[in-house]
Amino acid sequence: MTPEELLQEVMRRPMVLYHNDPEDLHRLLRQALGKFQDKAGFICETWYSTTEFLPPEPGFQCVASVADKRRRYVPWHLDVTEGKIVLDLLDKNEPPFCLYWFVDLRNWPLDEDLPGDCPPLLADYLEALIAVQNTERQRNAMLMTGQQVNDLPSVQELKQRITDLEVEMEENKNCIVPASYY
Repeated sequence: MTPEELLQEVMRRPMVLYHNDPEDLHRLLRQALGKFQDKAGFICETWYSTTEFLPPEPGFQCVASVADKRRRYVPWHLDVTEGKIVLDLLDKNEPPFCLYWFVDLRNWPLDEDLPGDCPPLLADYLEALIAVQNTERQRNAMLMTGQQVNDLPSVQELKQRITDLEVEMEENKNCIVPASYY
């Protein structure tokens, strides 16, 4: 699922979407992607048979770790002049090599599929961000027409939902894959 598809799905969740400014919705989408990156992160892996390689695209942020075929740690460094990752092999390291890398969700292309299993929690977080402004607009519309606003959640309840989702992101944080050094 792409971020754009995620936004469209979340926009269909409320009965009435009062907060429907496309620029602001995209800003909230970027905010949700950035918060997910900060709180949970996402680690991808790419396999290589060579000892020098360019970082993968799209979405490469930085190296988390490198391991060989037996999941043993492989020392590495970044060749800044050529932008390549170079492995400093030990005698025991065997190809192929697995590069574990952090994904840059904050700058992820909106038309490319998101990695792994991040969309469900990300969608809930985006919905909570939209709900704060959507409920405020709904409250104002109801007050202007003389309707009761008792059924709407308070701002504190909505912000608590956001906080709860951020805690859930931290609990589901991606950890660097362990590699042995034997």
